[in-house]
Amino acid sequence: MKRLINKIHTLSILKYETFTQAAKYLIVGGFCTVLDFAMLFISTYFARLNYLTSSIISFMSGTVLNYYFSIFKLRVVENLHHEFFYCAIIIATGLGIITLLIWSFAEFIGL
Repeated sequence: MKRLINKIHTLSILKYETFTQAAKYLIVGGFCTVLDFAMLFISTYFARLNYLTSSIISFMSGTVLNYYFSIFKLRVVENLHHEFFYCAIIIATGLGIITLLIWSFAEFIGL
């Protein structure tokens, strides 16, 4: 009986931690998305920058803030330099995809 109670307690802790991580992820991700769109709007309409330049600036500002506020302290990679390198590869890939999509929508669809 005691083992069953311990298993139930362990599961409830895991569910709470998962819920907490998901809530933090949504809060930080939502804030960074709002920052991304705000920077895109400000740099395009007020600073009169090219839409692709604005897109790059806004994407990077949201990504840097998201990395800074990273709340998941799980270290898959022990070496901080390797972790940053992997993160930079993912960021560069995302930036390339976003820039290509924005350029395609602006040039071919007229958005």
